[in-house]
Amino acid sequence: MFDAYLQAVVLTLALTAGMVSVTADEDLLTRAEVVVGDVTVIWEAKSGMTVQYKGVEAFGPYSAEFTVHNAKWTRAFYGSRKGDARATLTDGEGVKVLTIGRRGEDFSYTKRVTVTRENKVTVEYEFQQTSREDAHLQLGWRPAVPWLDGATYKVVAQGKAQQGRMTYGKADRRVLWSGLRSMSFGSVFGTWHLTTSHDMTLYDDRDKGTFFLGWDQELEKGKQYKEVVELRFEPSAEPVGGVTVSDFQWSREAEEGYARVQCKLGRTKEGPARVKARLEAFAGEKQVARREASLALQEQPVPLDLKLSLGGPGRFTLRLLVANAADDTEVLRVQGLPVQAKAIFRFIPSLSLYTHEKQAELIIALASEINPEGLSARLEGPGFPTRALSLTDQQTAVPFDLAKVPDGRHTISCTLGRGADVIARAEAKFSKAPPKPNEVKIDYLTRGLIVNGKPFFPFGFYTHHGAFYDQEDPQDILKLEGAFKFNLICVYHNFSTDFRREQRPVIQAFLDEADAVGMRMHYDVRQLTDQEPTEEVKAALAEDVTAQRDAPALLCWYLSDEPAGRRIPPDRYIAHNAQMKELDPYHPTTVVFCVPGKAHEYQDAMDIMMVDPYPIPNGPVTRVADTVDLVLNATGAAMPIWCVPQAFGGGEGWGREPTPQEQRCMTYLAIVHGATGIQYFIRRPPHNNPFVDAMWAECRKMAAEIKELTPVLLSHEQAPEVTAPEEDPGLHLMARRYDGGIYVFCVNTDKQPREIAVQCAVQPIEPEAQVLFEDRAVPVSPTGEIHDIIEALGVRIYAYRAAAPRPNRVTLPADNLLHNGGFEQQTNVGFPDYYHVSYGNHPGASWGTDPLEAIEGRHALFIRCPADKGGPTVIAYPMRLKPGKYALSLYVKADREGASVHFGVSGFKQSPSRDVAVGRQWQQLSLDFEVPENTRWVHFSLRPSKRGVIWADAVEVRTAQ
Repeated sequence: MFDAYLQAVVLTLALTAGMVSVTADEDLLTRAEVVVGDVTVIWEAKSGMTVQYKGVEAFGPYSAEFTVHNAKWTRAFYGSRKGDARATLTDGEGVKVLTIGRRGEDFSYTKRVTVTRENKVTVEYEFQQTSREDAHLQLGWRPAVPWLDGATYKVVAQGKAQQGRMTYGKADRRVLWSGLRSMSFGSVFGTWHLTTSHDMTLYDDRDKGTFFLGWDQELEKGKQYKEVVELRFEPSAEPVGGVTVSDFQWSREAEEGYARVQCKLGRTKEGPARVKARLEAFAGEKQVARREASLALQEQPVPLDLKLSLGGPGRFTLRLLVANAADDTEVLRVQGLPVQAKAIFRFIPSLSLYTHEKQAELIIALASEINPEGLSARLEGPGFPTRALSLTDQQTAVPFDLAKVPDGRHTISCTLGRGADVIARAEAKFSKAPPKPNEVKIDYLTRGLIVNGKPFFPFGFYTHHGAFYDQEDPQDILKLEGAFKFNLICVYHNFSTDFRREQRPVIQAFLDEADAVGMRMHYDVRQLTDQEPTEEVKAALAEDVTAQRDAPALLCWYLSDEPAGRRIPPDRYIAHNAQMKELDPYHPTTVVFCVPGKAHEYQDAMDIMMVDPYPIPNGPVTRVADTVDLVLNATGAAMPIWCVPQAFGGGEGWGREPTPQEQRCMTYLAIVHGATGIQYFIRRPPHNNPFVDAMWAECRKMAAEIKELTPVLLSHEQAPEVTAPEEDPGLHLMARRYDGGIYVFCVNTDKQPREIAVQCAVQPIEPEAQVLFEDRAVPVSPTGEIHDIIEALGVRIYAYRAAAPRPNRVTLPADNLLHNGGFEQQTNVGFPDYYHVSYGNHPGASWGTDPLEAIEGRHALFIRCPADKGGPTVIAYPMRLKPGKYALSLYVKADREGASVHFGVSGFKQSPSRDVAVGRQWQQLSLDFEVPENTRWVHFSLRPSKRGVIWADAVEVRTAQ
């Protein structure tokens, strides 16, 4: 219905303007870029409208441009940040029209943006609300701070004309003018003139990095409103302090760590003959760099070019000061120029913790766009011999012997230089300690974890139910979810120190059961670490950590939930984190953030950074990707980023839960963009959160998929490049290389299916790519190109072979009489074909394929027994064997010494079986048997006899010699 309405509006406008519109329904836009003359208008449904003049932002995006609320502002009924508007674009000679609309049951609007070659933008608004007696509309624009800061102005406010110059920095009042109908602001970038049919108010929020220009009006139910805003640009003509400025440009993104300002300066007859120019860079309020130059001026403008090193990644602002060289009088100031600097290198230890290792490595990894030629690095730290080296490759490993490194926490700094300039700095931090059975290490090369000496991708969820441990059986959730291959649980400990102490035996029993079912605990100490680190708090924290740090199920410590949103300073968590490292160097610490733009300020307060974007239904799924990208770039990709996908809804500010498709899309989006851990918020079984069972079933399915993909996602092999031949912003791509295989991940963020074409840089040696988890294949071209169809919000993972896999330690014969004796066939992810299970008396038991343990091929069978004599029995597909003698052989290992397994065959009288003790190393077991006459089927079966995990591989049945 709305699509037809919008098409009619656009067609009417097109005919009126003498244009021809060929817009079809499928061409409705969620993003558009309009360029006419020197003006660019960019609109995105999720973020709003940006207006640029000669490439400089005059008005920034404002996602809440339309906000419908009640008179007292205690409730908002609608916000355009929902991203539900759609647009069409029409072209005419010297004019373009962008028509944006939203038709809702309670509030509808149309916004027509006309851009002409005279550098004029006309915005016509029509809006109406139809359901509320108490409704107001706030409509807003965001003037760019650099343009207005220190600008000359001419305004007509409440019918009175005023002119002058804006202050630099925040003014002495927040409301600069109200009743505005006409305004002009001139700066070095140009002058914009704005007239409006509705009184507007300009608010000064420069202390928050913004201005606000808009109005608030009552909306009568059913009444149609129309308003018009006209915006016109022209070049800046007025000199400032006798100095003319033209062609002003600055780097919005740093290049190789440098920020740059370029312009042309001239002088009037009364202007200074020579000026001193100073470029300064700020991170927040702190000045981090400056560069000066002296310049002789003439009436004919001469170029000024200043460049400075920012010294590291982050968000910076630049300020240019120009003073008369004769008396140091300031004649020009331009400030608040935003610059985003990405990390140009990572400086990391190979591991966060060294225990049994003899040697460690410090790794200098340059960003792909950085040329190592001419770069030098200087490494130094307490107890570490200073090293200086010239870089020749994109990645340089600096090994060092651990024998002389004492136990404890160590920090090594790396200064990266080009010539005399320091262009970046970074620190690598690691611990050394004696080996410990439950140690957890961060592998900084992959940003994954190492648990029990193997790659570990955390995939689990939060849970709480009041005090939680007061439930009749708090272990129920472990028994329920452990079998679904989740490996992580985080119980909210929203209770006092006294209750924590009282419930300690119950918590320890919970941890023991978590270990039994194969789940690791993300242990919550927030109630303590959110407090100031007083001696009393530190003592309580030490008591709790000491009590739980040896638990086999312990994975990491949860220090805080959204501290930036609660404005708790980083120093508090930096102090607590230091104490945690003294108490327990074996387990990393985490903090989760809802304000991703502030997360990097807390980087020294944890080992693992978590983010919790919850976009459904108020925003697009791509908010997950944007959030992970933001924190990964801001931290220089130097630490793991975990994502907390939304698994709730229907209350507070979230109108519904995600659909299964949205959940799959968001989860894989996070992973494709660099997350190496997933922890859903929130699971309250059986049906409280999520109450959409199909969505939680999708999470369970993905838990099995991520277990299967763990060695791929955490591979040390260099990731190949993958692209879409045609630029496609709705398609998100990643590729991984592992054991001769190439894995291409594709995520479709659009709400419609599509044909896709992706190109991987690595050539295949076979003509087909397997579509993982779908039991089908598609062709892959000799150049690595794949074509397929992907559903709305869909995920596709393609695997093809680019080289031979590593040799098998054991080879199964082709004439093996047992189906799938190597457990490589698994049509249903995580479960081997031709096998079934008979569960024991413990509901938390689990079984399936394990890609991290194999002696033949890439998979072994695992069986987890949560309690002695409580394990499941895995039974093979029946063999039809002729009467005669046969030999059964298999390889078995366990996760601990002293384990035992029971295996044998059945299907006839006096079928043989054995009980055998096994340990941590693969050992071959065998069993001879004879099949009598009139035997219909013969079954092979295997079960553990004691608590723990056993693995089996290379099961073979052959005719006996």
